[in-house]
Amino acid sequence: MKIHIKSGRLIDPSLSLDKITDLFISDNNIVGHHTAPSGFTADKTIDANQQWVIPGLIDISFNVTSNSAITPAARLARKAGITSLCCLPLMQPVVDSPVIAQTILQQGLTNDTARVFPIGALTQALNGQQLSAMSALKEAGCVALSNVRCPIIDTTILRHAFDYAATFDLPIIYYPADPYLSQGYVHEGQASMRLGLPGIPATSETIDLARVLLLQQETGVRLHIARLSTALGVEMIAQAKATSSGISADVAIHHLFLTENDVLDFSGNCHLQPPLRSLLDQKALIEGVKNGVIDIICADHFEVDIADKCAPFAQTKPGIYGLPTLLPLTLELATRNKIALNTLINAVCYNPAKLINQLLGTLQVGRPADLCIVDPQSRCEINLDEMINPFAAWPLMGKVSIL
Repeated sequence: MKIHIKSGRLIDPSLSLDKITDLFISDNNIVGHHTAPSGFTADKTIDANQQWVIPGLIDISFNVTSNSAITPAARLARKAGITSLCCLPLMQPVVDSPVIAQTILQQGLTNDTARVFPIGALTQALNGQQLSAMSALKEAGCVALSNVRCPIIDTTILRHAFDYAATFDLPIIYYPADPYLSQGYVHEGQASMRLGLPGIPATSETIDLARVLLLQQETGVRLHIARLSTALGVEMIAQAKATSSGISADVAIHHLFLTENDVLDFSGNCHLQPPLRSLLDQKALIEGVKNGVIDIICADHFEVDIADKCAPFAQTKPGIYGLPTLLPLTLELATRNKIALNTLINAVCYNPAKLINQLLGTLQVGRPADLCIVDPQSRCEINLDEMINPFAAWPLMGKVSIL
């Protein structure tokens, strides 16, 4: 099919593109900007006047409980402007074999779902002891490796994992969290004292972060630090990037809006991992995105049941249904003039594509027509009332149209 998107504001920072013009698509590939290719006759014309045409969002933090949950969530993601998802290995069954990886790839092949890329387990069954079959996982389509939040306590094993992953040029997505210091519910600070709940100190992140950054320098592995939450963590990433290549980092979108103060009403929707930190930490995270120390913003989608959020806070489970709010909250950051729009679009489109080595996240001619059309002045149409999301009552903007 040939599609003519007319009079939209095309925004693609990777191309230094930001202007009102036309875009032309043929057989799901972008074939022209402004002027149609010779002989092009549109089968469908879309009027994008007063709307933005941007690359489809890529979320690298998609976590569900089982294969059967992937397709419904991928369908919701596409409606929210997220056209690609990276599925974490922490599910049943664990993504530690080529067969499971290939099964996940098949989940995102329908027209109404986001495409789904598997992230393979770094160790077998995520046990932190035996390394996974990295070469086979890569051949099966895994775009990265991770042990998610399952700790690898033995640093010798972690070092071997880094060495092998570097051999296969697979990025490791690493969640820095000391398992002994992470035994709490909220940030160790004002909130933990006022609520009388065990706290998780900032050092739970930074102690483990120091370990893996040193290993990265030694092994040269492509290391992506997931879910930064502390000011010192941002500073450590900045210092590491100054002396070593192959390091990137992300932040969950909710850490750019919420702090430990949002937990004071004991809302289970704000029980997150890592926990919401201090205002000082939040400001450092925002600055980290502004200056490029933090490369990627993600939804940190981690499904839990609604019943698991309605219990007393210490009995709730950490997690958030983050897919529907990634784009509107990203636009909200730009509206508040906290971060430049170009920086934000790169953080949810092009930079994730670079991390997983996919030809996505751009409106470049010759690339797949992986895009969404956004009306920034219209309310987001996704119904959040029954979702586990602390932003359900927020008047979020950014109505999405999909091809």
